[in-house]
Amino acid sequence: MTLAYRLSIWRRRRTDDASTPRRTASRAVTVLTVLAAVAALLAGTGALVADNILVPVTGQAATTASDDGRHLLGGTTTSTLTIVEPTAGERLWVFAPAVAWCLTAVACGLLLRRVVRTTETGDAFHPDNARHLRQVGTVVLGGGLLAAAVATAGHLVLVRDAVAAGSLTAPGATVPAGEVVVPVTAFAVAATLWGVAVLLRHGAAMRDELRGLV
Repeated sequence: MTLAYRLSIWRRRRTDDASTPRRTASRAVTVLTVLAAVAALLAGTGALVADNILVPVTGQAATTASDDGRHLLGGTTTSTLTIVEPTAGERLWVFAPAVAWCLTAVACGLLLRRVVRTTETGDAFHPDNARHLRQVGTVVLGGGLLAAAVATAGHLVLVRDAVAAGSLTAPGATVPAGEVVVPVTAFAVAATLWGVAVLLRHGAAMRDELRGLV
């Protein structure tokens, strides 16, 4: 066995050992993506199998005054509408946001795999990483807005149908309405990812400047 042949085997082994953590990271992203997608669907499966489904509602309660007239009790209240033996359509309205989150998780996982692949060369400040993270933030925000819009539409439709089926209004109170969902978590996660993307972009620029000085 020649010395050159031994060196080639040693270098090949070093390359394989160095690439193992990178392949592991890529597999980890895939596993986490699958788990996130499954968890999103499982979070909504209760609406498909439960005997009753719950819908959050808001309304204006009757205002009650104290004897001296200085204290008033009333205003906007939140409650829960229970739908007994829901139809398939009613179940789908409650389950639909989970589908939106599942699709969001899959899209984010595909984009994060691109980020992991660019680090296979050991370059964490690859120029594409900042762009991919911005895209992940945009997908998270878009998915959150879509899920919130679908959930809000479902609340409004289900509460409207319940009110049309019979009187659900307490004396002195307004007709209840479906709760409006605001995706606060999606906004926060998207803002964080966009901030990290800015840092990566500046890091890539600084690295290029340093290379130009060497």
